[in-house]
Amino acid sequence: MDTTKHRKKTSRVVDWNNAYIVAALHAEGNSLRKLSLSHGYTAGALKNALHTAWPKGEALIAEAIGEKPYDIWPSRYGADKKPLSGHGQRKARGQGRHIDTKAIKRKANVNTVKSRCDVESTGSD
Repeated sequence: MDTTKHRKKTSRVVDWNNAYIVAALHAEGNSLRKLSLSHGYTAGALKNALHTAWPKGEALIAEAIGEKPYDIWPSRYGADKKPLSGHGQRKARGQGRHIDTKAIKRKANVNTVKSRCDVESTGSD
């Protein structure tokens, strides 16, 4: 009897290789540098989209090679074909880091005003 455990194969989402993306751009007579500059970015800006989720940059690259961003970088997009890199997905990771300094100042100001009023009302008669 076969006692080995069989693992269920899961489908992995595989992003395109960066070299393949650059080659596809070159085949269209374009480059990351040209594309960046033509859209008003610095020369190396769109290179960031190869390594980091940046939906706007991904869309520019995908359009230049005639593909959809979610086909090139499936790991960065959900089943609804919307980017996973939006603020909603990152919120949990960064929770607790934001400090609302304006609210703290308002609260401190209210406490200061109250304490001054208390001092004046209980002050000299």
